[in-house]
Amino acid sequence: MAVDHALLISADQSGDSTLRFYSWSTPTLSLGYFQSYDDRKRHEPSLKCAVVRRASGGGAIVHDREITYSLCIPSVSRWSTRNCELYKLVHQEIIAVLAGFGIDSRLVEKSREFESKDDADHPKAFLCFQRRTPGDIILGEHKIGGSAQRRLKNSLIQHGSILLARSNCAPELPGILEVTEFEVAQQEFCRELAIRFSDKLDFRLEPSKLSDEEKRLCDEAKSAQFGNRKWTKKR
Repeated sequence: MAVDHALLISADQSGDSTLRFYSWSTPTLSLGYFQSYDDRKRHEPSLKCAVVRRASGGGAIVHDREITYSLCIPSVSRWSTRNCELYKLVHQEIIAVLAGFGIDSRLVEKSREFESKDDADHPKAFLCFQRRTPGDIILGEHKIGGSAQRRLKNSLIQHGSILLARSNCAPELPGILEVTEFEVAQQEFCRELAIRFSDKLDFRLEPSKLSDEEKRLCDEAKSAQFGNRKWTKKR
């Protein structure tokens, strides 16, 4: 979370876009920015997970057997003001890459109605992957991809998660493996998705590491926010 925050600031300062793929060293629950910390008690399987709070909204995500991505767009890019179009395009490209593996996923076209927020797939359910909103990625009847956006000045970050397989910390959520019996190769998936992003967004992607300034920004964000228990429990 701190690295994504640093990359968003860096994008605003440098004018460079950044695409990042990552996984988590231990199962971790990320709360949406506006979620109550106490609400995590609603989900017993993830209570033993490490917990962080995202800078973006939405429902909680158990980061375990999945791919997390972030895309930071500077204000000088035409995509920074086309956030709705960017959201849909990114998800369409994820669907296209999955199709290359023989996996037939699709976008949610419209919202559904529910009687209570405890219903599965309710838009206010605790877990993000139990919610359904237009633009989410579903496979069969199961959500396997979702994203959120946040703006800094006029720069934009979109980050999200692709659920590869069921986690013991969220056993109610099947991933691609359980639905299709196909195990997606993470490196191949990320490579193909990066190529498609480069083409569709007109980027020239170059492998890179965090600069010294980005490391400094990351350390600041970790201390003040994402690694600060008081900030995590602020709501």
